[in-house]
Amino acid sequence: MFWDVFLCHNGEDKLAVLTLSRTLEAHGLQCWLDRHTLKPGTEWTDFVESEAKRIRAMVVIYGPHGISAGQQFEIDNLIPEMRSRAAPVIPVVLATHPVGSPNLSKPFTPNTIFVDLRNETPDEIDKLVWAINGRNPFERESVGAYYEGLTSALQGNLRAWLSARIALNHINLSYSKTTDVIAELFTDPNDASHLITYDGQSVEKLPEGQHRFRVWNKDHIWPKAFGYFKDLKIVGDLHNIVPADPKKNARRGAGLFYDEFLDHDAPLKEALVPAAYFDPRGIVARACLYMTVRYHGENGEPTLTIIEEKEKVERFQPRIASLRTLLYWHKIVVVSKEERHRNDRIMELQGNRNPFVDHPELADKIFYPV
Repeated sequence: MFWDVFLCHNGEDKLAVLTLSRTLEAHGLQCWLDRHTLKPGTEWTDFVESEAKRIRAMVVIYGPHGISAGQQFEIDNLIPEMRSRAAPVIPVVLATHPVGSPNLSKPFTPNTIFVDLRNETPDEIDKLVWAINGRNPFERESVGAYYEGLTSALQGNLRAWLSARIALNHINLSYSKTTDVIAELFTDPNDASHLITYDGQSVEKLPEGQHRFRVWNKDHIWPKAFGYFKDLKIVGDLHNIVPADPKKNARRGAGLFYDEFLDHDAPLKEALVPAAYFDPRGIVARACLYMTVRYHGENGEPTLTIIEEKEKVERFQPRIASLRTLLYWHKIVVVSKEERHRNDRIMELQGNRNPFVDHPELADKIFYPV
C-alpha cells in the first residue's frame, strides 16, 4: 500500500484529525493514520522503517494540546527521510488551535507558510491538497479541453481511449532537432545559460572552450535498445528525452529500472539517487508510463511493454522493467511545477501531452492498484 500523506498529530486531537482525514480522502488522497494502519501487538515505532518509503508527503498538525512525545518521535525520525528525497512536509493548524500564530517547532522556520484551518474557507483545504499532490487549484486549468471525454472513458476502456488521445495530432521532431529544445525545456530557473540534467546537476548549455558533448548529452529514458532502435520517429519523442551527464549516461547504457526497496532480487539495478533538492525518479517513471501507453502497435509502431521484475528482459525486445518500481516512483515523487511547464511546452512543439503529468491518478486505473 502507498500513502499520499502521513498525518503527524497528537493523539488527544484525534477526532479533529479524523475529520481532516475524511476531507482529504474525499479529494482522492490516501491518508496514513495509526488506527487504520498499525496492527495491535506490534511496536508502533517500527512504522518509520517499514512505512516511510511508502509515504510521499507529511503533514505536521498543530492543535490545542501541543506536540506530544509520540508526535515528536515522528518529527525527529520521519522528516529526515522525507527531506532526503525532497518530499513535501507541511505544517497545518487545526481549527481548534487557540487564536494567534502557532509556535511552529523545528524543522520549520518562522517564515514557513502554513495551512490554517481556523480560516473556515475551502481555500485552506485546497491549499493543503495542492501542497500534498503538487497540483495548484488556483492556476487556470488550461488542459481540460485536451481530455474532453475522459469522464466517460473512465467507465470503459480507459487505456485504449488514452492511447488514441495522445497519438492524435502527435508529430515528433527529428532527433537531430531536439538538442536546442531539450536545453530550453530543462533550463535552470536560477540561470538561463544553464540547464538541469535529469540527475539534478546545473551545467552550461553552451560550455565555453569545450564541446557540449563533454558537458551534457541527450538520454532516452526508455532506451532505444528496448524496442524502437529502428524507429526514427519514436527516437525524437520529447516526452522521453532528458539532458544527462555524459559519464553517467555511458555507465547506465541500456539499464533497466529497479528499486532496492522493492526489488531485492532484481538482476540489475539502475541507481537513481535523489538529491536534497531534486528527485529524478518521477520524471523517469512518468516517461516510461507514457511510452507504454503511447506506443501500442498502431501504424506499424512497436508495442512497448513494462514488465514485472521477475520476467526476463532481453535487448531488442520492446520490454522494460520493472512495473512496480516505476509505479512506486510515480507515486512517491509528486509532479513538480517544472514538469507541468515542460508538458505544456511539449504540447506546443509536438502536439501531445503526457497524461500521467496532468492526471497522476490515471496510473492506478490503467495498470493496477498499488
